[in-house]
Amino acid sequence: RVYFYKDKNMKRFFASYNVGYGTNGYYDKFYYRDKPYHVNPAIAHFLEHMLIETSPNGNMLLKYMDENYDTNGSTYPEVTSYYFVAIDSEEKTKNALKELIEMVERPVFTEENIEKVKHAIVEELKRTGDNIYQVARSANRHNTYKNYDPVPVNNNVLGSIETTNAITLEEAKVCYDAYYSDENKFLVIGGNIDIDDYVKYLESIFKDIPQHKNELKEYNYSDEMDTRTDREVLNLPTDADYCLVTYKIKNDFNIDLLKLDLYLHFYLSLKLDTSTKFIEELVKNNYIIRNISYAADFFKGVIAITFAFNSYNVDDALDALDKELNMVGLDKEEFELLKREMIAGEIRRQDNIYKQLGRFPLAIDFTEHISDIDLIKSITYEEMIEVISKFEFNTKTTTVVKDLSKLEQKS
Repeated sequence: RVYFYKDKNMKRFFASYNVGYGTNGYYDKFYYRDKPYHVNPAIAHFLEHMLIETSPNGNMLLKYMDENYDTNGSTYPEVTSYYFVAIDSEEKTKNALKELIEMVERPVFTEENIEKVKHAIVEELKRTGDNIYQVARSANRHNTYKNYDPVPVNNNVLGSIETTNAITLEEAKVCYDAYYSDENKFLVIGGNIDIDDYVKYLESIFKDIPQHKNELKEYNYSDEMDTRTDREVLNLPTDADYCLVTYKIKNDFNIDLLKLDLYLHFYLSLKLDTSTKFIEELVKNNYIIRNISYAADFFKGVIAITFAFNSYNVDDALDALDKELNMVGLDKEEFELLKREMIAGEIRRQDNIYKQLGRFPLAIDFTEHISDIDLIKSITYEEMIEVISKFEFNTKTTTVVKDLSKLEQKS
């Protein structure tokens, strides 16, 4: 699949090659050619490094940077993306596009390359540190999904030193063979281009590249609604308690995911914006400090909505949040105001087409809230009420960070 964006006003050329394979722990178990595998986490990011740094044409990150191209690879929960942005002659950008494709399609799997990438990632891991928020979020994600282990948030892309060192040549190769099939990849090309000419050019490249058939079978994790535990308390140094609560909702809605994401975004904004009376009362009563943040994750038929806050009174804050997740107080005028503000924001963002193109893979895995203006215009207050009223906030898991040493001193 190739997505072209043609704009005669574009000065730069944009290309990204993307694969539907990311860091989500759901990818760690699978069948390839009917053989079961359970691999170490974060191999998607490991492959990103390996393909870029040990390609048949050399280290492509350094090679593109020598040409003054903006370039990198990015690993998201469900997508890995390789890209460059260039101002150069058509001959040179076409050759750079060819090398980008060859980088993804012709990996060099050797023990030497595996060890080289391990060393680079381990050094990166040594420079990263944990904090109470990362530890709590990692524990919360672990408890949210009973049937598989998400990669910890504090190492949401990298894995750990132990899991990185444990990756084998066979593991890396089988993950590439399983997930980098032709039907699981897509190209995005943007610029002042002749699309027909680029179609012919791509055909000339791919005729020399062997087909990569899909021989992957996903692992059946059965019921995604199960959680590991209802509540976990962590003992870490903190001035105020830190709380995360995740609600799991079965996603059997017959509605476009981006539209569903929009309605959820509007609903939570109307309920939990810092200017709402609900949040003001919680702060006034010392139930929370400042605000309640939230994020939604869409994956495998589940919507996981996580709320986070600092508190001096966790249980009362949780009770208040439970009661507030209803359909009361959703003002239509405020909905329309938010809608106008979002349209204005999208117009501003679309002025930077390179940023827009770079966000394209994220529309696949909802790492970033993305929607086009026509979609925003199509949403209605009445449909939001209809959709959100079907949400059932019954299944949840809570993670609380408490400084138990202070409690012991007081007692």
